[in-house]
Amino acid sequence: MKKIILITGCSSGFGMHTAAILSKKHIVYATMRNTEKSAELLNLVKKYGGEVIVKQLDVCNVESIKNVFYHIEKNHGKLDVLVNNAGYGIGGCFEDLSDKEFRDVMETNFFGVLNVTRIMLPLIHKSKKGKIINLSSVAGRVSYPVLGAYNSSKYALEGFSESIRYELKPFGIDVVLVEPGSFDTKIFEENAKICDNFFNEQSRYFKTCQSMYNKRSYVRKKRPGAEVVAEKLVKIIEKNNVPFRVIVGADARFQIIMKWFLPFKLFEKIVFYFSNK
Repeated sequence: MKKIILITGCSSGFGMHTAAILSKKHIVYATMRNTEKSAELLNLVKKYGGEVIVKQLDVCNVESIKNVFYHIEKNHGKLDVLVNNAGYGIGGCFEDLSDKEFRDVMETNFFGVLNVTRIMLPLIHKSKKGKIINLSSVAGRVSYPVLGAYNSSKYALEGFSESIRYELKPFGIDVVLVEPGSFDTKIFEENAKICDNFFNEQSRYFKTCQSMYNKRSYVRKKRPGAEVVAEKLVKIIEKNNVPFRVIVGADARFQIIMKWFLPFKLFEKIVFYFSNK
């Protein structure tokens, strides 16, 4: 049976590929903050021979979320799957980040998920088997220097998701956390954000920031494509009895296992070595 699916952040990356793959079998609401960026999505959907409903939705704007809610309510009366995918990262050490830069990441990556989930839950309750999939990251389990704001947003998302899983399970709603490692998406290039002080040579963190920044091109050559995560998301959507946490990517699994089993002092030395190499 066709599912009614809402995905945030579909202008690129995981959201775009997931919407395109699902477009042939399900009714997909592919949302994004700026619908003028929908061309790449629509071209990909065309290749799959599917169809999506593109809607403007800014996770930080409650009215835009409500507009999508009313449209789904009027046309379908329920929502089977919510995929909270929209988000971004920012590079910068804590002392170099402004309060606004830090809070903006939290507003999108954490409070944005809360906004969409809170508004859409009445429709999800009307589904026989509702599902909420929150896109976390290995960064929600393992922290690194220069990524503190992003880490904080994903750690918060992990705690929130576990809590509401317990709350919603009795009502037949599954909450799933997906924890990808490093994949080839625009978050590392076109959509990459750095704090205003990132290239400030007077900063005591300048060398650390440059070391981490210079690793982007090298690591990118080894990143799998975003469609790998998209295919995993499709399986989660279409299967029952999915585990709470789904790790995607050998690098993510390796990092999480290392942190879990190694003494923290040893793990800390490894992080210091690679972040300053």
